[in-house]
Amino acid sequence: MTRALVLGGGGSVAGPWAAGLVDGLRRDGTDLGAADLIVGTAAGAYIGACLAADADVSGLILDLIKEHHVDPAPDIDQGLLYRTIEILSDTSVPARTRRRMLGDMARDTGYPSMTPWLDRVMERLPVADWPDRELLLTSVAADTGERTVWRRGGAATLHEAVRASCSWPVLYVPTAIDGRPYIDGGVHSSTSADLARGHDRVIVLAPLRHMLPRAELDAELADLGTARVTVLCPDREAAELFTLGLFEPNLRYSAYDAGLRQAAEFRDEVAALWTA
Repeated sequence: MTRALVLGGGGSVAGPWAAGLVDGLRRDGTDLGAADLIVGTAAGAYIGACLAADADVSGLILDLIKEHHVDPAPDIDQGLLYRTIEILSDTSVPARTRRRMLGDMARDTGYPSMTPWLDRVMERLPVADWPDRELLLTSVAADTGERTVWRRGGAATLHEAVRASCSWPVLYVPTAIDGRPYIDGGVHSSTSADLARGHDRVIVLAPLRHMLPRAELDAELADLGTARVTVLCPDREAAELFTLGLFEPNLRYSAYDAGLRQAAEFRDEVAALWTA
């Protein structure tokens, strides 16, 4: 029996919420970091790389939150950010075309003043090399709109793969890997849970499930066949933080606390699946 952990993205509060959830479950005796496979997208890629390397995820995230309060990232152009969301939501345009449009935006209007903040976050990643654990990190090729999955032995270093997965268009300039530009894996899917195919037990952290069409994640879960799956998503109180956090980054401590609180609620359900 093999276990997979899928860590989705979801703006500035996804990482703290996931870290609080993972930390709380570990305190209660369930270690999600013991998964045979970890799949990460955006903030989930950062958390996943830390978990796969057995790093102190909660300590790292809390340090980053503290640093952000002392030295906050620059203000963002909310009009451009709204535009990326509008493009992704326009189902009259084929999905791959939408992703390519965002790739073009990222290359033309990558917000240079925000990029140093992402660079600082990447400098704090506590592991340099791909871990021995199977780790899959997602991004999107800016020039084609195709999902790219990075793994050990591929063209990307671990830092390049994590950074590419976090490079949301217009907020950050694309990440160059092997001469090509890549943007946030969440442009394709906030979870990419289908990558857990072949594993018997799967836990999915889906920070944006309340904001996105359910059909997207449902289709990915259907691709897992007979696997036993548990999806963990924000409750109503935490969901409000995610909605506000798209445009207001100063909610990270609250998101971490929300993850800790929900860990207690999920404890029995997760333990039953993970330790069966």
